Amino acid sequence: MILDRVALAAAERVYASAGARAGLYAFDALAAKAPSPRVRGEAILRAIECAVEAGARDDAARLAASWTGAPGADWDARVVAVSLALAGAGLVPAALDLARAESRARPQARLAYLVGRLCAELGDAGRADAIAAFAEAEERAEREGAGAIAAHARLRRARAVAEAEGVAAAAEIAKGVAAADVGPNESMQLARILLGARSRFARATGLGHLEALAAGGDRATRARCAAIAIAHGERAGDALSALEADRIAAVLKHGADAPERRAAAARLPQLGGRAPAVDVADVAARTAEGRALVQRARALLGGAGRNMRAPAGSMDLELTWLAHDVCAAVADGDRPAAARALLALTARCRDATRVPRPVWTAITLATAVPGMVRADALALAARALELRAEAPARGWASVGAALLRAGREDLAEAALRRGLAAGEPAAERALFEIARSRGWRAARRGERDLALAALREAKRIAAGVAK
Repeated sequence: MILDRVALAAAERVYASAGARAGLYAFDALAAKAPSPRVRGEAILRAIECAVEAGARDDAARLAASWTGAPGADWDARVVAVSLALAGAGLVPAALDLARAESRARPQARLAYLVGRLCAELGDAGRADAIAAFAEAEERAEREGAGAIAAHARLRRARAVAEAEGVAAAAEIAKGVAAADVGPNESMQLARILLGARSRFARATGLGHLEALAAGGDRATRARCAAIAIAHGERAGDALSALEADRIAAVLKHGADAPERRAAAARLPQLGGRAPAVDVADVAARTAEGRALVQRARALLGGAGRNMRAPAGSMDLELTWLAHDVCAAVADGDRPAAARALLALTARCRDATRVPRPVWTAITLATAVPGMVRADALALAARALELRAEAPARGWASVGAALLRAGREDLAEAALRRGLAAGEPAAERALFEIARSRGWRAARRGERDLALAALREAKRIAAGVAK
């Protein structure tokens, strides 16, 4: 050990006194006649670093190709650092030689991940090898219990597959990545991949990642999340599901100010409450009430209209006007005004015999706001579900999903059963998931009869969906 330290120290003194090129020659010579495998390994790595510093590209490539691993020491951290230095100098093939040799000598997740990253740097020529290396890194990481490496490897594999096979195939891989296991930049990449999934649930998960980033990010991050969400909605067009529309609205709540939200609503009518004019589309616009509602909807979209007083008219007109008050206040982030409008709407619903469509939009939006606004919205939902009602603009499934996210499975089930009666496939599927989940929860508690009843209900609903 003493001789090892002396030999390496002598070469370091040459480097310190005469520069990188002299250090390259000193370490290269030491590697050729090293007294031990440890000295040879360190000498090769230091010679590579000197070659990079001196711009001796051929020497750097030659030395990297000579690496076969050095027994007797843990070299992975040093090899990673030197490989990245080579890649930073534009010597990616040399970096890949070094990383692959060490990965063969010591099969570790960290090294396989490095190989994948370097292969990806080669573009089309290295993409297939990158996909294989990231898959190997993920497998090794799972065996080693290295969850973060596994998540990053899976995400990078998904990115490579997106470039090779398309984003739909990549989304199938990315669905296995938990946003909590990767950083904010990677979470945004994950979201963008998931937005290309065939499943609307996977796309909604991607939008959920954007919402989380917007909620905790700076202004630039919030704006970027909003832009991605709006672009997704515009690409989807009429195919945008109610679930995705809800998530886009949630992203915009954090990621855009009130005028931007209104502009987005004008371009994305599927957002419902962000564009009150969607709700009044079914009102007979030739009547005085219809003209009043259309006039106010246009004013709200233009950033005004919140202070307009409702004209005298029917109960439907009054409830719709109050519902628009809720939607506008939520869109502007004005929680006190939203709470006041919800209380007024609930009070008027006590005297109503039916619920017009815009009320469901108001409930859907308001349940996404924590605190008293959500509590007031749930109280309104409980009353509204006791009355006859127009179908929600985006279907009962969207209302059920909002109520479920707000923690009221009982109200969600009541809304979804209305959707089931109306023949909504999305409501049927959501009810199936609720029944199945209830059954398994009861089974875990040891409540056998309740579990069997819930699972039989799920089976019955599934049979109905299958038809």
